[in-house]
Amino acid sequence: MPSSYSKTVLTTTDPIDKVFNYYKSKLAQNEMPFPGNEQTQDLDGISGRSVMFHSDLEDRPVKIHIISINTAHTSTTLVISQAEGEPETHIAWSQYETYDLNPPKVKSE
Repeated sequence: MPSSYSKTVLTTTDPIDKVFNYYKSKLAQNEMPFPGNEQTQDLDGISGRSVMFHSDLEDRPVKIHIISINTAHTSTTLVISQAEGEPETHIAWSQYETYDLNPPKVKSE
C-alpha cells in the first residue's frame, strides 16, 4: 500500500507544560480542521480517532510528554521534551500515512 512518512523538530521558548497543554486542548476537541478547508470534519464520524497521552517527568534530568494520534490511515506522534536548564522546548513531530488507491465507490442516487 502506498504510504508516506514525514518528520520534523520544532523548538519554542515556551515552557514544556504550556506546549503540552496547548496540544492536549486541541486534541481533546471532537472536530479538527480539514486540510485546505475552513470547515471542520468530525473525525469520529469518519474513521474514528484515538489520542493517547504519556508523560515521564519525575526524577529525570529531562521532561518528556508523548502524544499519539491514530486514525484508520494515519499515525502521528508528538514527543515534547525539555532538558533541565535548557531554554527551549523541543517538539519532535512524525506522521505515517497510508493511501488507498482503490477507495470504495459511492453509490449515486
